[in-house]
Formats: sequence, C-alpha cells, structure tokens
Amino acid sequence: MEKSNSVFLALAISLMLVSPSISDVKSDAKPSEIKSDVANYRLPRNLIPMHYDVTIFTDVKEPEFKFDGIVTIHLICIQQTKDLVLHMNNLTLSQDTITRLVKHGIANPSKELTPVHPVSHNYDTENEIYTATFETPFITNQEYTVEIPFNGVLNEGLSGFYRSSYTNRATNDTEWLATTQFESIDARRAFPCFDEPAMKSTFTISLGHPKHLNSISNMPLETSMDIPNKPDWVLNVFQKSVPMSTYLVAFIISNFTYRESKPSKEFSDVKFRTWARKEVIDQVDFAAEAGPEFLNFFERYFNIRYPLPKQDMVAIPDFSAGAMENWGLITYRESSLLYDNVRSSIHNEYSIANTVAHELAHQWFGNLVTMKWWTDLWLNEGFATYMAAQALNDKYNKPGSRHSWKILDGEALSNILLIFPLDSLSSSHPVSVPIGNPSEISQIFDAISYRKGSFLIRMMNSFLSPKVFQQGVSNYLDKYSYGNAEQDDLWSSLTEAGHRAKILPKDLTVKKIMDSWTLQTGYPVVDVVREYGNKKNTIKFNQKRFLALPDLKRSDSTQCWWIPLTFTSSNEKLSSSKPIWLPCDQDNSALSAHDQHDIVANDELDLNAGLKDNDWLIINRDMNALIRVNYDDKNWDMIINQLNANHTNIPTLNRVQVIMDVMEFSKLNILKYSKAFDLMSYIHKESEYLPWRSALNTLYSMDNLLKRTGPTYDYFKTYIRNLLAAQFSTQPEIRSSLEGYEERLHKTQLYSAACHFGLPECVERVQEEYKSWKSAKSVDNYIIPADMMYLTYCEHIKTAPLEEWNFLYKRYLTIDTPSRKSTSFVL
Repeated sequence: MEKSNSVFLALAISLMLVSPSISDVKSDAKPSEIKSDVANYRLPRNLIPMHYDVTIFTDVKEPEFKFDGIVTIHLICIQQTKDLVLHMNNLTLSQDTITRLVKHGIANPSKELTPVHPVSHNYDTENEIYTATFETPFITNQEYTVEIPFNGVLNEGLSGFYRSSYTNRATNDTEWLATTQFESIDARRAFPCFDEPAMKSTFTISLGHPKHLNSISNMPLETSMDIPNKPDWVLNVFQKSVPMSTYLVAFIISNFTYRESKPSKEFSDVKFRTWARKEVIDQVDFAAEAGPEFLNFFERYFNIRYPLPKQDMVAIPDFSAGAMENWGLITYRESSLLYDNVRSSIHNEYSIANTVAHELAHQWFGNLVTMKWWTDLWLNEGFATYMAAQALNDKYNKPGSRHSWKILDGEALSNILLIFPLDSLSSSHPVSVPIGNPSEISQIFDAISYRKGSFLIRMMNSFLSPKVFQQGVSNYLDKYSYGNAEQDDLWSSLTEAGHRAKILPKDLTVKKIMDSWTLQTGYPVVDVVREYGNKKNTIKFNQKRFLALPDLKRSDSTQCWWIPLTFTSSNEKLSSSKPIWLPCDQDNSALSAHDQHDIVANDELDLNAGLKDNDWLIINRDMNALIRVNYDDKNWDMIINQLNANHTNIPTLNRVQVIMDVMEFSKLNILKYSKAFDLMSYIHKESEYLPWRSALNTLYSMDNLLKRTGPTYDYFKTYIRNLLAAQFSTQPEIRSSLEGYEERLHKTQLYSAACHFGLPECVERVQEEYKSWKSAKSVDNYIIPADMMYLTYCEHIKTAPLEEWNFLYKRYLTIDTPSRKSTSFVL
C-alpha cells in the first residue's frame, strides 16, 4: 500500500471533523442550479487513474444512514488540461477541501509543492459528471494525486453504497448492514471516480465502522487499528487490489458470520469463505463446497491461476440482481446462495450451483479481461453463462456421481426455449448492441445477451472443436490479462487457433462467421429440399430470418448467416461433427480450392454418401447451430415414421428440435397441424426429460390459446391426458425419492403437466399428500418432498377456501429458507 498506517489514521481523524461548507457541490442538485460545461456522457482521456485510496466511515444505523469519505486518486496526465473530470452521483463535495499535489518522488516540472485547490467546478446532472477546473494545468506525462472529501447517504435503492436489513429471529430486532452494488455505473454513488470499464486502476479500500460490526472488501484485510476519537470504532485497511474496473469494487459492513471451505491440494493457497446472517449460516455449506471446485475447474480450463489470495461469497437480504461478480467478493441474493438439504428442491440446487459457477467464471471472463465499453456486455454474460454449464458438467456429470446431471444438453434447451420466441420478434436486438448513453445499459441485461450469447459460444465450441476453442480462449485471456478487449480481439485469437489446427477453411475467419450472428438481430430458418430419384443426392438450401409475426414491410430480406451445417441420418455415413458451411452473401468465384470442400456452393450440396430415397435426414446434429429447419413433406414423414418405430435412433436433442420446429411451423401455417400431431403422437413412448420438456412447452402454449374455446378445449385436454397417461403411470409416488438429476426433473414436470391437464391419478395423489401434511401432529416435522412442495400447495389452493390461503400465507411469512420461500410459495 502506498500510504502508511499513520497517514491513514491522520486522514481518519481529520475526516471525522470535516463539515460541508456553503460552497458544497451537491450531485443531486437540479440542472438549473449548476451550469454544465460537459456535453458528452463519456469521460475525456486527458487524465488516467493509476490507483485509488478510498476511505469511508459509516455507522450503519437509524435514522441518518450517512457515510463520510475521502478518495485520493493517483493520476497520470496524458494530455495537458486544466480540468479534472469525474463521475459522481448523489454525493456532496466540499470545494475548499479538494486538493491537488504532484505525486511524491516524481520529477516536478510544474513546481507544485503546496496543495492546489480548484478555482471553479461544475456538475452535469444528466450525465453525472463533475468537473473541477484548476488555474494551473495538469502537465503531460506528470503524475498527480487529487484528494476529494465527500459524504453521502446509504440509500434504499439497492445500488451504489446502500443499506439492507433483516429481522433477528431471536430478538425480533431489525439488523442493518451496508453493502455495494456498482455494476454498471454506480461506483460513482459511493465515491467520485472514473466510472468506465476501460479506466482500470488498483484500489486500496479502508473502512471505518463500529467495532461490533465486521467489514470485508475485494482484497484480504491488511491491518486493523483503533480510531482515537472514536473509542468504539475500528478502521480496517485492505490490501492493494489488482488493476480492475470501478464496477467490480465492493465492500460490506455487517454482523455476518462465515464458514471457510476446506482447502484442496490444487487450491490450498486461496482462502475461500461463504458469509451469511447467523440464522441461516448452516445453509451455506452446499455453495461453500461447490465454489472452490468450480474455481479449480476454471483454472484448469483457462490455464490461468486465480489471481487473488482469497474469494468471499456473501448472501445479502436485499439484492436487486441474482448475484454480482465483484472480484474476490461476490454478492448474492439469499435465494441464489443458501440451500437447505431437506427443504430445497432440485431446481434450487441447480440454480444455486449454476449461479455460483456463473459468478466465478466472471473472475476470468469479465474481471481479468474486461470489455472496453458496454457494447460487448454479451461477452461477459454470454461466456459466464456458457462456462457455468461447463463447470457444472465437470463436477456433477461424472460416472458414479450421486447426481449424474446431464447439464450441457439441458442448458442448450433452456437457452433455446428463451431465445426462439424473443429473437423471432422484429423488436428484438442484436447480441452486440451499440451502447451510447449509459442509461441504455440496463436494457441489454436480458436473455439475448445471456442466453443467446451462451448458445452462440456453444456453437463456436462445436465448429472449432472443444480443444481448439479452449486454446483460443486461453490465448485471449492471457494476452489481455488485467486489460480491456473487444469482441474482435476474441475473434482474432479463435481464428488463429482454428487455422493453426486446420479446423477452419483457409479463407474463412471467426469474425466473418460470428459478425453475421452477433451484429444482426434474429436467427434463420433453413428450408431443406431433397431431390429424390437422383443419384447425386442433391440437397437444396434456402435461409431467411425466422419471424413469428411475418411482416414483409419490416423484415429485411437481405439478412443471412454463416451457418455450420451438420447432419444425422439413418445412413450412418452422414453422421459427422465437422460442419459444412452454408455461406452468407458468398462470392463463389473467390473460393479457394480448399474452401470448396467445406462451403456450400450456389445453395446446393451433393452429399455423395449413398443417401437413399427412404433414408430420413436431419440437419443440425445435436442442435449445435441456432437455426430452425423445415424439410420437404417426404422427409418430414420419414422422420415421423422413425420416431414411431424407434425414437431412440434419433439423437435426443434432435428429437427436441423436430418437436419445437414442427409445432411452430404449424402455428404459422407453414405446415399443417396434422403433421405436427402425427409427430407428437410418439411422445407417449418417450421416457427422457428433454424431449418431454420440449413437447410440454409447445403444448402449454397451445393450452393458453384454446382454454376459452369450450368443447374444443375439452377435446384438447383429453388428447393430452392420453399422451401423458402411460408415462405418468411409470412415475413413483410423491414421497418416493429419486437420485438422478434428470429423473427428478422428469418426475416433477410429468406430475405438474398431469395435474394441470386434470389426469385423475395425479390430482388424487397430490390432494392426499396435502391432507397428510395438514393432518400431521406437527406440520413442521412432516415435510413434503422438496421437489413436489410447490405443486402440492398450488394444486390444493386452486380449489381451497380463503382460510386455506391465509394459512399458507402465514406459513410463508415464517419461513427462513430463502430458496424454499422463492419456489415453494409462489401463490
């Protein structure tokens, strides 16, 4: 650390005595009160931060909830300027106490030996930009320190430096804590700073607070000292951080406790702690056990060691997001971290594991290498979503594992079920969205950035091969460590790896492929027409954007994508993981001889593989590309016949896709509904979770359309009950437990569907379970199986009187298992 303990103590004492003057600048002032000379929402690059010393004091108590602080920013001047331009929001600054000094030990051409104060200052309310103007300029290549005292209020808005609370069950008292949430542009609510992701710096955080509370930050505690004029207070000084963006800075003051994870051989040098309020600390064990293993996996996958000496995870009672990847101090909503072995469901277990893995993946993808600007947010979130599934698969999908989670296929389907309906609307947006004003940032924290981004990364992993993809990503992270990058930088690393391994066609780059997927909205439908009775086995392809509400005036007929085509068929010679590329806007004359073997020319392909007229063909093996596929009638009929004869001959994810596609094409009158119901008729023999999930997703959609149609709806429900009956009869009773992850999910979804469509056997089982629970001597000791808890409560309350609803609501208010509260009592 650059400041000694004695200097910190002197700052602490002086800070306690600082009071605002009449010349204070208030960042919540109305635009008419302060004239703004700042026209842009981006900061100039005249001054670049190198290090922050941030000291903050807060009592975390009613009614004031105030905090006082001082930030010392160590700067280098890139271009001469008289203006210091920073971000600030809802803070109060005292003009008279802002000082500038030449950094100690640096050549001093400015002759600045005494503190210099600004001669004027302005605040741009709209852009949250504060400007301090000095009479003498900052000189190019000179280093400076600027000290800015400030104060503010711990807000209730769950952003910036804010207050949170919970009720102590033992005393019934309200307990308060102070915590942070800075992504995307809220570090400026805690201290004046250069609040843009590309302006990385190191940080030394010091927190003053009452001794009965504890504090944590991104880095381990360096030293703790008493404050002479505050006998019951302590100042905790944390180690200097690695270079990072302001949105990743974090600190918490609370009376929480923690459990420390057991060290492993590979991970013994990283201290891993999981924090929560005392009443629920026994619910952190699941996350505390999984977290270090995930971190270990990412070290191996990226081939880069975790760069910090510790990792803390904290469950916050009031939290706006699911979790936040602050470097070394990840914060979570309680329901996203706390797990009860008895009362939390399989959905809770997966969600918590997935969230923990997602945030830990960010420690590399987002924290170690950060986007230059929010346009590339999808790289952060899409990669973390994709890598979380890889980490879960590594931990849980092992031979002999109690869980045996088939994570990767399930993640692909979860993503596609969200992407397909959203991205088929003309109102959707590209994955890579040009972001101007920071007010636009929050709009892209959505399924397109997270889920479509993840699916496109999965597609790259497929067409490059897992080994080549992993090497390209590792090279990218190593090259840009502690810096910032754009998506083109990643494309360059992946292209280099792909060409070196001779996986990519010679004249094709990842940028050319992926720009067609990330820079335009939507996804394609590929029409596949086979020529039968032709020895050449010719297949004709046509691609266009798929729109759920076709509008020729608004749709862009010029849209096209570089599509990796893979195949599966009753002819085993066609099963290959190496793609053939269906090009976008291809100049055939420019193809090299090498490329002509890998790229479809003139939208026609001669398979030359002995494909017979009676061989069914499915495009997009294992659903690796983000496409819908429509076939000619004969090929559809052959797929239907195969499903009815022996559906297991078609890969699971391809069964998933043909179900989704045939139902959607029928809905849009591209195919007849008779075709869809002919295909769906096989489902009564299907025993796997994912095809049933795909089928039920489409059937629930139809259910919403038909439920007010009277007799038609009755016929439809009867049809669904007939489909469900055989599979439901194979499911164990409610209180019978299953070990396998997919088996548990399949049981839950079949029970839910069977009861929803009124299958008598299901309704009877659920009502009996509720009665057994309600009539037990103690409803606390009789535990409905966690996976079936929501269904049991929900099915009963549908027809129960108001008194029953009130009874369950009172139960909800007393539950102290956040994951159970969020999923079992959604009434």
